[in-house]
Amino acid sequence: MPIDIEQIVLHTQASENTKIHALYNYYFHRMSKAAIARIYLKTPTTIGNWIDRFEETGGVSRKVGKVNHKFNEAERSWIITYCQDKPLSFLDEAQAAFKAKWNKSISISYIWAVLTACGLRWKVLERQAIHVKETDVMRFTHELNSLDWTRYNLCFLDEVSFDN
Repeated sequence: MPIDIEQIVLHTQASENTKIHALYNYYFHRMSKAAIARIYLKTPTTIGNWIDRFEETGGVSRKVGKVNHKFNEAERSWIITYCQDKPLSFLDEAQAAFKAKWNKSISISYIWAVLTACGLRWKVLERQAIHVKETDVMRFTHELNSLDWTRYNLCFLDEVSFDN
């Protein structure tokens, strides 16, 4: 399945680098908005918006949305503490625990937004979960090493495994 570069360019947002190049063409090469739009496969209105935003803010980055805190600081810190204490839990488990604790509904995406806002990215949570798994494996190994491995115990363990 070949990649159609035109579809990618037409249906993705332009990077900041692309916008800077378009502004360079507009201000230093005195190109028209229509000519720049043809080069970058955008509409002249889009190029005009880039120019207006640059003249208003002095930058080319997209607008940053305003943060809406639906939950207070105690509830957000509880989410963070819950996920740090139980790194193996899924987001829907955190959602259910939050609803049980605070008697409020919360979306999974909002839980994830709270976690990423405090710096708990996916990799951080994954490392914590791996660390917990390693400690569980070590604990299980120590428990197995403490068993008396006589024939009677082996038969008992074998019967238990079939019962489950």
